[in-house]
Amino acid sequence: SACVIPVTFFVPQYLDGVEDILKEDPIQKYRWNTEMLDWIENHTSDKDTLLSATARELAWFTDRNTVNIMDPSLKLNQIGDNELAILVDRFNVKYVIADGYFYDIFPKLRYLYDEFMSLSLGNIIVPKDSVSRLLTNTSYRPDGYQLVFSTQNEGFETRIYKSLENKNIHLKPLYRDNNFGRNWAVGNDGTFFNENGMTKLIIGEGKEYTYLHRKIPLNITLENNETAFFAWSLGEFNNITDIEQIAVEFVDKRGNSVSYILPPLSPGIWTKYINVKDVSDINLIVSGKPGRYLPMEWIQIGSFQSTNLIRGAVGE
Repeated sequence: SACVIPVTFFVPQYLDGVEDILKEDPIQKYRWNTEMLDWIENHTSDKDTLLSATARELAWFTDRNTVNIMDPSLKLNQIGDNELAILVDRFNVKYVIADGYFYDIFPKLRYLYDEFMSLSLGNIIVPKDSVSRLLTNTSYRPDGYQLVFSTQNEGFETRIYKSLENKNIHLKPLYRDNNFGRNWAVGNDGTFFNENGMTKLIIGEGKEYTYLHRKIPLNITLENNETAFFAWSLGEFNNITDIEQIAVEFVDKRGNSVSYILPPLSPGIWTKYINVKDVSDINLIVSGKPGRYLPMEWIQIGSFQSTNLIRGAVGE
């Protein structure tokens, strides 16, 4: 297993390196701004530990204990959820800083930077690998992160997440379906074929695409502090080149398209956070070769909430 060697920077330890830190203004280099630094000063204490891709610079400007991560067995672009979770747990990290530099050097953690999150709703994000595991093991309870601050500077975003233990995260299943033939209508001469518990959505002969939608509208409404996600499971493709593209559109109760995603063409479970307040219908559009099929096992919509927010308490 990988040997994770975290490095913690405390204020006295880097005073000798201040010239190196200030050779290039970190505020300009990392697109920080005074709003971010003020938030850290006013909402964290000197006992809190912050995780950042720029730990030394952040410690200098905030006078806080900061943690970075290095692993001699991994390149930076290989560091992912497992390494982050180990670090958060080992050093009791309270806040995770996701800025443009974090995005650049940790591609496996980019969801913390670019997934839709609403600060006003106190959205919670759970690592995608953990969501997939949770959907197949209901007793599993992953940790997560709650967005507590966000700011923009020259088109670059900086987010601050508060780490949450799994006891403070509530999974709310909203909709799950694996009976496509009964619950969905298919168009453009497409058909369904069920085989060994798998539904094959077949593109009509002479057609380049097919589509399907719910026969009966859904009635999903999210509370303000819920973070919604879409998940589905695909089976093995007969030939991956048979299908060219999949599109999933979410329609609200007013008939408006509120979210549009393009899942990858790969078997297994795939998840995506979605920006929706309510869902009345889901449209799936599948393009590919005539007579070929998309193997579908199930689809699901769920959400995460902070148990603090469910109880009505305001987090720190």
